Amino acid sequence: MEEKTYLTHDGVSLRYYTIGSDRRAPVVVITSAPGMSIKFWLPIITALQGKYAVLGFDYRGFPKEFGHKLTAGDARFDNLVEDLNMILEKENIEEAHFLSWCSGAKVMLAFYASYPEKFRSITMLNPAHKTGGGAEKSEFSNVLYGLIDKVGSDERSIERVLKLMKNIGVVPNADFFDYIKEDESGVAHALDLADLLIDESSYSNLAFYMIDDAITLSNYLKIYEEINKTNVEESFFGLSVATLLLMGEQDTISYLTERDRDYIVANESISWKEIPGGSHFMLIEYPTQIATEIDRHIETILDQ
Repeated sequence: MEEKTYLTHDGVSLRYYTIGSDRRAPVVVITSAPGMSIKFWLPIITALQGKYAVLGFDYRGFPKEFGHKLTAGDARFDNLVEDLNMILEKENIEEAHFLSWCSGAKVMLAFYASYPEKFRSITMLNPAHKTGGGAEKSEFSNVLYGLIDKVGSDERSIERVLKLMKNIGVVPNADFFDYIKEDESGVAHALDLADLLIDESSYSNLAFYMIDDAITLSNYLKIYEEINKTNVEESFFGLSVATLLLMGEQDTISYLTERDRDYIVANESISWKEIPGGSHFMLIEYPTQIATEIDRHIETILDQ
C-alpha cells in the first residue's frame, strides 16, 4: 500500500492510498465513512489486489498528523465530493468500480450525480443514504448530534468524551488493525472489539474510528453533520449503472425500508443481497464473503 498526500484547492492536506501499480487492471475506488481508517478494509483489499488496482482515501481533517482543525466551510459536503474528484484526476483514473460503506455512500452517490461517466459499477455496503443517517431515528445519529451540541457549547467536553471512548473500547491508533485477525472461515476476530461489534453501542461505534484526539473528534463531528443533512435519495434510487447493495441482516444503523425496497425492485440496475448475521460492521465480520460478492459483481460487468 502506497501512501500519498494531496493539497486541495482550498489548502487542506489529504492522504490517500493506492494498491497495485498495473494500470491495465480494473480500478476499485473505496469511499468509506469519515474518520474510518483504510485499514478496516485490508482483508477485503487483500482479497481484491492482484486482480484489481485499489484506491482509498482519508477525508479532509484526518489523520491527526496533519493537525488541521476544520472550519465549517472546510467541511462542506461539496468539498468532500470535489476532493474525491481531484484525487482521481491526480491518479489519471478515467473510470472505476466504486465501493462504499455507510455514509461514504452519500459522497459516492453525489460524485455519481456529477460524474456518471466515471462509473463502471457500484457496490454499497450498508449504505446510509437518507437524510438523518441510516435509520430515521438512529441511536447513533442522536448520540452524535448530542455530542455536536455539547462540543459546540463547551470545547473542554471533547477531552471528557475521548476519555469515555477509551473506557468503553480501545480507540484506534495508526496500527489498530493489528487487533483484528481473520480465521479460515473469513470471520474477523478481535480482542474487546468483537464484543463491541455484537453490542453495537453508539459510543462504542465511535471507538472504531480513527479518532483519538480533540482535533479529529471535532473534524469528525463537522463532517458527519454535513453528510448527515445531505439528501442523495434521488441519486440512490435513480442509478443507471450496475449496482449491488450488500445489507447486513442484523444492521440496526442503516437498513432498507419497505419503500426503499419497492424503489429498488423497480430499478433493473440495482440488485440487493442480505448477508446473514452481518451487522453494520460486516466488512470486518465477513471480509472474505464480502470480497467474493464484490468480485462476482465486477466480473459480470467485465464479461459484458
